[in-house]
This record gives sequence, structure tokens and C-alpha cells, in this order.
Amino acid sequence: MTEKLQAIKQLGRQEAEMIVSEGLTERKPGSLVHLLFGNTPSPQSTSIKFGKVGETLAKKMVDLAEDPQLLGCGCRDIGGGVTKDFDLLYTGSDTIFYRELKGNLELDTEKLPAMITKINKDILPYLTREYPGKTIDIGVLYWSVYERSDLGSHCATHIRKCEEKGIKVDHMSDFMETINFEWEKDDFYSYFLSLGQLFNSQ
Repeated sequence: MTEKLQAIKQLGRQEAEMIVSEGLTERKPGSLVHLLFGNTPSPQSTSIKFGKVGETLAKKMVDLAEDPQLLGCGCRDIGGGVTKDFDLLYTGSDTIFYRELKGNLELDTEKLPAMITKINKDILPYLTREYPGKTIDIGVLYWSVYERSDLGSHCATHIRKCEEKGIKVDHMSDFMETINFEWEKDDFYSYFLSLGQLFNSQ
């Protein structure tokens, strides 16, 4: 295992342990799941919290890579008093890469169009103005999936809707190829399963 990959794995474990130490949100009375299983951890809440870990790891991977350079992520004023959250922004040679990070692309009917609008109507024009002469490469990093072939058909519609609007959907293998970072597929999945055991132990 390379030192870079070791650093990413340590960071991911630290982030997961922090989420667990802060306490997992439990399901509340008022649902059939609570009625059947009681005060069990809410998978939705855990997914939301862990989604931020994906952003942290992706930024660190870019930071550790040799060629690309991490640019200012987080909230930016894009003009007119409008602020937008930039999940992952980095540059390589003459290209500016923007990726909206998603651990789950099964968004509801309102969230998917809102994400597409944010990327095409807000992020893309801002980056075009901010980095004149650069190629702007926009997309979604569906980071919980190593490569497209690992997916069934359940996300195909959402991916197609993004790509029809000019927004590419990358997976971890695509992202790692862009930044020249190596992480084998089997090890990637087994690592995150090991983090999942931290949550299951609660």
C-alpha cells in the first residue's frame, strides 16, 4: 500500500470514528420501521453524515496527487450576492474540474433538477468568468461506486438525465485516473465495508 493511500484510509477511519463518537441518530416513533425495530440507527442520517466524508477524502486525494491542484472549495460568492457550495474544485494543466459529490444518486424528483440547474446555470457560468481561457470540465462524482459497471439499472435514469444536460457522471475509478491516484477496486470496497462495521457496532 502506498503512503498516499495509507493516508486516505487513516483519514477516512478518523472521520468515521468521529461520526460514531458523536452518536448516531436513531429512528423516532411515527414510522413503521420504528414500530417494527424500535430505536435503531437511522440509515438516512448516517448516509448524510458520511456523505461529507466522501468530500473530505476526495479533496485529500487531490491534495496528495502530484499534478492537479486543489482550488478553493466550500461556499463562494458567484456574484449578485448569490452564494453556492463548491464540493470539489481542482485544476490540471489547462482544465478546471468541478465535481458535485454524491454518495447516492437516487435523488428525488425535486433534488435532481435542482442539482442540474445549480451546475449548469450557476457553477459553469461562474467558472467560465473566473478562469478565462481554461477548459471547464463539470460533472458529478458518484463516489460510492468504483466504476459504472458495478451499478445495476436503478440509477440509469438519473445518470442519463445528468449526461443529457452535459453533466458527466464519474465514479471513483474515473476520478482517480484524472488525478493519477491508485486504489484497487477490491480494496476500495473492502475498506468501506470495514468502516461500515464501525456503525454496525453501535
